[in-house]
Amino acid sequence: MRRNPGDGGLTYERVNRIDGTVLGPALQIHTLIGDVNSHIGARLPPPQQLPRPCTLVGRGEQLDSLHRELAAETTRVILVTGSPGVGKTSIVVRCAHNMIAGFPDGQLYVDLQGYAPVAALNPADILAGFIRAFGIAHERIPANPAERSALFKSLVAGRRVLVVLDNANSAAQVADLVPGDCMVLVTSREKLVGLVCDGARLIQLRPLSRNDALDLLRQIVDPARLEREPESAHELVALCEGVPLALSIVAARLAGREHLALSDMVRDLAQEKQRLDRLSAENRGVRTALWMSYRRLPDEVARLYRALGRFPGVIFDDSVAAALLDQRPDQVRPLIERLIEANLLDDVPGRGYTFHALVRLHAREMADSTDPSELRTTIERAVNWYVQSARSASRSVKPSRRIPVPDSDLSFNSPAAALDWMHQEYSNIRTAAKLAFEHHLYEDTWHLVDTLWSLFLHRGYQVERLNIEELGLLAAQACHNLEGEAKMLNRVGHSLRAQARYDDAKKHFELALDIWRQLDDNYRIAGAYRRLGLVELDCGRYQEAAALFRTAIKGYDATREPQAAARATCDLAHTMIEDGRRGEAAPLLAGALTALDGDPYNKARALVLLGLAHSDQPGIAEEHLQQGLKLMREIKSPDGEAFALQTLGLVAQRSGQLEKASEYYWLARVLLAGMDSDTAEIDQRLRQVTSSDVPPGHLGR
Repeated sequence: MRRNPGDGGLTYERVNRIDGTVLGPALQIHTLIGDVNSHIGARLPPPQQLPRPCTLVGRGEQLDSLHRELAAETTRVILVTGSPGVGKTSIVVRCAHNMIAGFPDGQLYVDLQGYAPVAALNPADILAGFIRAFGIAHERIPANPAERSALFKSLVAGRRVLVVLDNANSAAQVADLVPGDCMVLVTSREKLVGLVCDGARLIQLRPLSRNDALDLLRQIVDPARLEREPESAHELVALCEGVPLALSIVAARLAGREHLALSDMVRDLAQEKQRLDRLSAENRGVRTALWMSYRRLPDEVARLYRALGRFPGVIFDDSVAAALLDQRPDQVRPLIERLIEANLLDDVPGRGYTFHALVRLHAREMADSTDPSELRTTIERAVNWYVQSARSASRSVKPSRRIPVPDSDLSFNSPAAALDWMHQEYSNIRTAAKLAFEHHLYEDTWHLVDTLWSLFLHRGYQVERLNIEELGLLAAQACHNLEGEAKMLNRVGHSLRAQARYDDAKKHFELALDIWRQLDDNYRIAGAYRRLGLVELDCGRYQEAAALFRTAIKGYDATREPQAAARATCDLAHTMIEDGRRGEAAPLLAGALTALDGDPYNKARALVLLGLAHSDQPGIAEEHLQQGLKLMREIKSPDGEAFALQTLGLVAQRSGQLEKASEYYWLARVLLAGMDSDTAEIDQRLRQVTSSDVPPGHLGR
């Protein structure tokens, strides 16, 4: 088959000259349809089937990449993939329109309906449509699919034709539609591994950046409205997660209601349970798009999708997925891979996987609409995973903690690593506790809250910890667990101490003491006296505090708990220091240090207190304080580090080194402020040593 240079049309007189003696594609046109000239005019215009291009914003890099690939023709098939609603069709259609001049012999387009509620189009029917676009009469098109494919390949052989195959659901669906020497653009929600293995170039589309998403809103909504409510505009973009489909629907609603405030739309979308409802319009929307992908998942993959939708965490790994399905990690890995290939799950390098926020909402909907027993089992497994994992972390921070041995494969190489994990997972643990409470898993609720004690001790969370601890107390009372109730009374009491609500804290500690007496638990009775002593110390009632600490030490000695006795001894020594009896405190602290091996936080605390006890000997004091500071930093305890720095500042201030004291105080203040802790005391000390509110020069080093 020949063509005239620069001739964009097919001259069927030349096609008719092909006969069986000429080597060519699999089957020759003459063999299949006879004399073409007998039923086709001498010339037909090239097919131009591309749909009208849509609004396209923020895809410059990907569009340039598509242009280069089409111009270079090094790869015949280009696959554009991404999650539902991310704008695959828009970019491919725009690219095809931009490149029309490079394909003068025609542009073929078909929506394969791979994710439509109706059956996907049959490749043989699509081939018939493509062949008709070149002027071949219906009755002349072979019925045999292989012959149709051969005819199509013959028609486009040696010609510059662009084929766009939109919404493919599998590599098999497009296999017969890809001629050997045409450029083909394919869009799919799947990564179509088989197509890529055959040489297709894959281009992954992600949600739009914040700025690009705002630009998309400006294309549809009066920019002046966005400028009047800039914060609400940014919130809308965040709630739509940069998904063009969601943004377009929101923008269309705003454009149709010119008096609707953006802030009202934000409040509407902020309700998670109705967000997908609001991101729908007529027969299209985010929920519909996601449903079409979900319905194609194999049963086990769909079950994992639902289970992960009810997992409280944002990021999860193979072990989480395995726990949710009660399988081994190697059994669930192929299921995870299938979700990734379907663009329903994203990789998080080094940490595992995550859902896009709107996908997570849909997965949760699917979980909530399934069989109640499956939902209950999923929630129980998800909560239990966090209970066991958080216990593992808590015991790694403090091995002596009296909590059940965790049933978890999670391990940590240091207390600092365990604290980092708890800090990273804190919001998820809180969510898990609330989920457990909502579903009446009260034992799990208070156990989860109990595991957070180590995190609160080292990392602060002073403002928000009280709410979650009060939830733990309600849960323990709801399941009539006296031990749990007493533990949660202690937790709430410590939070009240941190807020300087000393009378309320004392009441909670006294209620806990009554329960420990009922349970005849002498170890914890001793602990209750220690906590009551801490309140007295906070209030400056040193004699009462010292008496309570001595009672606690006696109780710990009776129960043969030397480390606990050493901690209470540190409290007694602290009381003596505050009462001006530093000489009595120093030997107590020196004796406690040995017993605190294996408890780095309290050993560091003892060293800091020992430095404070020697504050009239700055050299000795600084040596102990620097050792304590070093330990606090090793275990990554900002709260403890701030305590050490504040004490270093106090010792420096007492010895007249005001500049040095100022530096230590500023460093301590930065840490306290970062934990939302009260800075009133440190601010007062800073005013004593400096007349400037500007940090010292060494602070930024």
